[in-house]
Order: sequence, then structure tokens, then C-alpha cells
Amino acid sequence: MERAKLHSNMVWQFQFIKQNAIHLEEKEKREKELLVQIIEEADEFKKRKITTENNKVANREREKLIKRSFIAEVDKNHWKAIADLIPNEVPAMEKKRGKKDTEKKPSILVVQGPKPGKPTELSRMRQMLRRT
Repeated sequence: MERAKLHSNMVWQFQFIKQNAIHLEEKEKREKELLVQIIEEADEFKKRKITTENNKVANREREKLIKRSFIAEVDKNHWKAIADLIPNEVPAMEKKRGKKDTEKKPSILVVQGPKPGKPTELSRMRQMLRRT
């Protein structure tokens, strides 16, 4: 009887050890797969980080080139750029000095700008810039 109990206990322990070994193997396999996945994601993250850094450097270089070309273009066409800023007709507000003057003149006076195709004089540009 005792031998039978002892034998059944040994069988039970053997089955427990076998199941435990299988369970540990499965757990180890899952951990290896998870480790491989984490390493792949880390590599992908590194690649993405390097790509973004390279893009930032390239964008900075592109901005510098654009700024240089823009500044060179502005230096060439400085007066043309200023003339483009000034509208052809600028409304100027007239101050009311007396009741008699208001009947004769409107309160808003339109100052004529440069004629098309004719360059604007510097004194005229200064006058228009002061009024705006």
C-alpha cells in the first residue's frame, strides 16, 4: 500500500515537473519573441530619429539658401520693392479748420500716386510713407 502511494506520488511529481518544464519553455520562448520585437522597434526608432535629424539639417540648409537668395534679390530690387509697397492712391485725412472750408472741400482727399510706367521720385515716396 505504501509502495503504491509512494509510486503515485512519484508519478504525480514527475508529471508536475514535466508540466512545469513545458510551461517554463513556453515562457522563455515568449520572452525571446518579445525581446526580438523590442529590439526591432528600437532599431526602427533609431532610424526614424536619424532621418528626422537629417531632415532638420537639410531644412536649415534650404532655409539659409532661400534667405540668401531673397536678400540678394531684395538688394537688387530695393527701390522697386519699396515702390510696390506704396499704393497708387493714398487717402489723406484733412483737418477741419473752419466751417466755411468744410462746405468747399471734402474731409477725405485722395492723393494721386505715380503714373503707370513712370518711376516714383524719392521725395514723393517719403511723402507717401509719412502719410500712411
